[in-house]
Amino acid sequence: MATTTDILTKLIEKSRDGKIAWRATSGRQKFLTMLGETGVSIDFDAATKLYELDIINRRGRLIESISAKYDPEGFQGITSETIMARALRELHGIARRSALDVESTLDELANRLDAIV
Repeated sequence: MATTTDILTKLIEKSRDGKIAWRATSGRQKFLTMLGETGVSIDFDAATKLYELDIINRRGRLIESISAKYDPEGFQGITSETIMARALRELHGIARRSALDVESTLDELANRLDAIV
């Protein structure tokens, strides 16, 4: 049986390889992908420094949720919480770059700057 940690690891791996397309939602820091009939969202609340991964079934019901607070200033050593927070933070960063098409936008900007004489 797959665990949420297994799922998170696979999401990071497949997203890093560009095999999962993420899209922006109405939430400023929330990104979503659909894998078959299952939705996966990753969200970040800057005020609380909380990352949250939600898995939603085909009926739109939350079936699993993982959350962890990432606070490098309050770092208390390596714990399961800090490992989870780092993994969620990594996935959020990858999802953000995918959803906002960061690489293409930066390439286009660099090309325009190079064209300025």
